[in-house]
Amino acid sequence: MNKKVIEPVIREIVESIHPGYVFDAHFIIDRLLIDSRNAYTQFITSFGRNTNITTNSVHGFISQAIASFEGTLIKRLRYPSLSRNIRSKPSRCTIWIRI
Repeated sequence: MNKKVIEPVIREIVESIHPGYVFDAHFIIDRLLIDSRNAYTQFITSFGRNTNITTNSVHGFISQAIASFEGTLIKRLRYPSLSRNIRSKPSRCTIWIRI
């Protein structure tokens, strides 16, 4: 897995969010898919073809990358959100506020 491909893109997305706005990982994943599909695809392919990596695992790694900005760009809120995932199903998600 190559975090160096995705972390700068995630940072750019997070930095584009106005301070005081709340967002979740599904928002970031959506922005990656719409605005930075190449980086998202490179990140997925960095896992290799012979792994049993799932979409949930990839999105978990993206959430960890988002969390790496806690204390500098974002603050995690203690309440979960319910938002639409990549399969258009409602699912729980961590939320952050842009600081």
